[in-house]
Amino acid sequence: MIKLNVPAAACCLCALVMLCGCNGSDSSSSAAVSGSGTTTTSTRASAEPSSQVEVRDYSFPEFMSDERTGDMLANVVSESFSYSQSVSTAEASPSQEHQAELCLLGEYYTFTEDGFVGLMNSYGTVILPADTYTDLRLVSNELVLLSYPDSQQKEPELMQIRDGSAKAVESSFSTDNIEIREVSPDTEEAPDAYCMYIRGRADTGVYDSIEPLSQGSLSTSRMYSAAYKASVGGRYYYLVLDEYYNITVCEAAYAQVRLKVAGSYGECYILNGDDNNELNKMIKSFGAEQQNVKPSKDENLDYIQIVFGICSGDQLTVTVSADGFCLTDGLTVKGQPANKFFTVYSKDAFADLVNWVGEVLSLEYASGEEN
Repeated sequence: MIKLNVPAAACCLCALVMLCGCNGSDSSSSAAVSGSGTTTTSTRASAEPSSQVEVRDYSFPEFMSDERTGDMLANVVSESFSYSQSVSTAEASPSQEHQAELCLLGEYYTFTEDGFVGLMNSYGTVILPADTYTDLRLVSNELVLLSYPDSQQKEPELMQIRDGSAKAVESSFSTDNIEIREVSPDTEEAPDAYCMYIRGRADTGVYDSIEPLSQGSLSTSRMYSAAYKASVGGRYYYLVLDEYYNITVCEAAYAQVRLKVAGSYGECYILNGDDNNELNKMIKSFGAEQQNVKPSKDENLDYIQIVFGICSGDQLTVTVSADGFCLTDGLTVKGQPANKFFTVYSKDAFADLVNWVGEVLSLEYASGEEN
């Protein structure tokens, strides 16, 4: 803890794209099945009868079968609060009278008596007697959620633990408690910088820009109460807050990839600025073929579609089919006329794109799982 005269052909390829299935779905095909039961299709682009070029093998990337690949918040950069790093099994007890069970934040200890849970500080002083609540869970760097016995049918309560003591608090999430403030630059020449303040406290992150996102604008399985988009040094990030004002920083989705190979369909996002730049350069490096033929009418052709510019505004959609035909469709945020055109690439270009997704983007999601 960035910004790439064909009516009949366009209709043909657009019809092909509309045949996409749902994320991670499989349709019947001549795919080979490995001994582990996982479909690992290996396909060659169909060559023209006159072509003698042997096109490299490509296969459907296995990681795209995971539902997480459709999550815009999969690449976690940092978290202001991590339960796994803040709660551990107590190795010793600060009190001879009570047996400590869990250690919270390195200085508070839980204990139980007659089915009720209590809390001690690092000096062994009881700051919450074990006589009212049956469950205690740390939910932020200074808040614990206390639950009553099920028989009482009462809503959980919050308690703040700070400076070795505890007190009951009321907390309901509101964006009114979040403020974006401009930070004074070190020099007059330095660009403007912004920081997020939560209930008067400054977050440690400083960005070139911060703007709120509407609820539902992020495709994710993560629960959140508010989200913001921030930029710094040409990179984009999502700042996501839960109901306890904990901030999770994720690198933003620069582009979306949709891929169909031999009946297997999947979607994923490009969640790393360097990878996004690499793919842009890769596509621009493809040389147009010196031929003038119509795209194939085979609606079952494999294809890959990349939508660039998800987080930056202007979008560019590049759709390449296994026969080498590429439809580029530009869409600007200012509503200017769409700019559509066809290019013919080598069939090897399609295989290169599919293999790049399997080799490079799979590492983004593997990295996100480690955070």
